[in-house]
Amino acid sequence: ALGTGCKEPNLSEKKIAPVVLKKIVAKQKIQKGECFTGDNLTVKRSSLGLDAKYWDLVIGEKTCKDYLQDDGIDFQF
Repeated sequence: ALGTGCKEPNLSEKKIAPVVLKKIVAKQKIQKGECFTGDNLTVKRSSLGLDAKYWDLVIGEKTCKDYLQDDGIDFQF
């Protein structure tokens, strides 16, 4: 049998991952102190913002700064 049986990204996939993987970004302008919600956040292919896997951790948290539309969310846990 070929391979190790473990599926992993190859070298070329690892190089482009920061751009093609989806990130959490502001869907609209968000004011400091507002709560992150599904209405003001979205996920897009971007090099900025938290990985989309953190969506559930971000929802309901208050912002510590203002965000403009399409700004990457850099929420500190």
